[in-house]
Amino acid sequence: MIEIRHKCEDEVLFRLDADTFVGADLRGANLSGANLAGVDLTGVALQGAYLSDAILTGAILRSANLRGADLMGVDANDVTFDGAILTGVDLEGAFLERASLVEAQLDGALLRAAFLMDTNLSGAILDRADLTDACLIRARYDAHTRWPAGFDPD
Repeated sequence: MIEIRHKCEDEVLFRLDADTFVGADLRGANLSGANLAGVDLTGVALQGAYLSDAILTGAILRSANLRGADLMGVDANDVTFDGAILTGVDLEGAFLERASLVEAQLDGALLRAAFLMDTNLSGAILDRADLTDACLIRARYDAHTRWPAGFDPD
């Protein structure tokens, strides 16, 4: 049995009768304010989940499906989102310093005022993403990174 707890209170937000979250189905779960620091969430189904103000520092969300999830204001520094589906996700005001979004799908994502310093966006798909006031200082990207029409990362 494993549990996800709130970052400030000792409240259990989610219990899973397993010994790992890898590949778990957490679609639509309310994990607002959860402490998921350092947790391996590889391949987890988080479509439509509420993770606003959660702590994800150092978590692994490789190939996770977060389509339409609410990650507004999330602390996602040093998180691995490689190959993750973040289509339509709300990352407004999120901290993604040193995050890895290699080949992540961010089509239509809301990244307004997001902090992406030293973030790796190589091969990421950002079509129709809203990057208004996003901080991209020293962000890394390559020729395969797809930006919204008219957006200049430099």
